[in-house]
Amino acid sequence: MIDGRQDQRPIALQRVQLALQLLEFTRKAAAPIVKKLNAEFSAIVKSPEFANPYLISKGFEPVGDASEAFVKFIVEDQKKGKLLVDISGAKLEQ
Repeated sequence: MIDGRQDQRPIALQRVQLALQLLEFTRKAAAPIVKKLNAEFSAIVKSPEFANPYLISKGFEPVGDASEAFVKFIVEDQKKGKLLVDISGAKLEQ
């Protein structure tokens, strides 16, 4: 009951709202942990002990940026890929 009235929303909607609230809480609570882990992983990826045998020797460039930079890279890369597909005229067969 809310304010002496029974809540009329379906149980499923209440569960969805609770799940979304928990996701938002988790995202905010986890942000400092994710940031610290990202910094640690970036340091490892850029270290010569890791980068030389596992990345550079295989033709990869060690980057290890912040999450925001990775999101930006993915968005830009998708745009470039779409442009190349459009130019090529390739079509998806179904």
